[in-house]
Amino acid sequence: MLNEFPYYLAPEDRVTHVNIWCSSQPLADATIEKMIAERLPAEEYVWFVNPPQFQSIRTIWHCHIMLRNLDMGRVKLSDLGQPELLDRSKYPDG
Repeated sequence: MLNEFPYYLAPEDRVTHVNIWCSSQPLADATIEKMIAERLPAEEYVWFVNPPQFQSIRTIWHCHIMLRNLDMGRVKLSDLGQPELLDRSKYPDG
């Protein structure tokens, strides 16, 4: 989902801040990469998990994705406050 409180990024850089949240366990790198490829069409991206001392919400695993020139017309994101269940058959690595 779009980050409701994104890091400050210069508007001219055209970077969008997205989060993936998972309440049950950390997601595998391969799962995150597949989700980005399928749902977040952008020219460039980087994703990361903050170290614990920099996490604002430590009780729920989440990663940050920064995307340059995200094509909002083709984005597939859940709405704010609307959790989406991960289809384990589609993402077997979890």
